[in-house]
Amino acid sequence: MIANDFYSFSGDCYVNDLQKYVKNVRKGDKFGDVEILCVIKTEWNGQGMCEFGDGFITMNHPIFNDDECIYAKTIFDVDMVDTNDIDYVYNFVLNKKHVLKVNDIDCLTFGFDGEYFEHNFFGNRIKFMNCIKFLPGFHRGLIRLSSQHIKYKNDEIYLFEF
Repeated sequence: MIANDFYSFSGDCYVNDLQKYVKNVRKGDKFGDVEILCVIKTEWNGQGMCEFGDGFITMNHPIFNDDECIYAKTIFDVDMVDTNDIDYVYNFVLNKKHVLKVNDIDCLTFGFDGEYFEHNFFGNRIKFMNCIKFLPGFHRGLIRLSSQHIKYKNDEIYLFEF
């Protein structure tokens, strides 16, 4: 899997809003009135990660820099990053806001509804939620994906499917 169209963090990134590492975030965790509805944990055997504090972020993950939403690769180095030790990457579905502070940077989470950034799947809240609510693990708050579950059309992810 290449990170061209995938938005995720390695487990050793720190979620400032929750005061815990990405790999330890669970359904029901809260900061203010924002709640984690689901964790999406994906097997990683790809490339295209950027160094991101003590962890890694996929190169095209939308992040905020000076109130502008940009790709992580715009400000973080992608070259020569060894990601062989990364077994899983993570992202989250929030009940609202869809922005999580990770390693001191505001980052978009899945299902952000195009409010900051355009994406036909991750940025379409209704389409995204209608897809994941039927996947194994959603109601328990943990969906586990592998590359076989991620469907592409025109080099863009459009569906998670079991």
